Amino acid sequence: MSENFEVPDLPKTHTEALQRLAEAMLRWQAKVMVPALLVAVVVFTVLNGMAGLLGAGIGAVAACASSMFTFWLMRISAKHGPHAGLAAALGGLIVKMIILMVVFLPLRGVEAVHSYSLAITMLVGILTAAAADMMAFRKTNLPTIIPS
Repeated sequence: MSENFEVPDLPKTHTEALQRLAEAMLRWQAKVMVPALLVAVVVFTVLNGMAGLLGAGIGAVAACASSMFTFWLMRISAKHGPHAGLAAALGGLIVKMIILMVVFLPLRGVEAVHSYSLAITMLVGILTAAAADMMAFRKTNLPTIIPS
């Protein structure tokens, strides 16, 4: 039995750890969220025609923009410490929900956009992004606590 005593290349600072996590989250979302959104767009196009395509397309773009906003917040807050990261996460959640409501509510009454396709596609994007983020955190070799 051979034992491996090599220490993996762990980040030395909170900034490095958060940036490594953001990169892993982006990779996992590309693997999980993007295919799920493409499936949703195809399914709603088949079920609801052009209105389904338009609704699902807008929902997919809104979900991807919401995800990119998260990465941007992580990059901005990484160099300011864990307290700024928490503030950015909570503030970002509020801003993302407001943005998603601003997208969804005005389009609810438009006949050219199938509202259920829009809402369900946004939900699929948000839930798969959250699952991908969880997997990225579990699979990325990061210390949870970095002593200063």
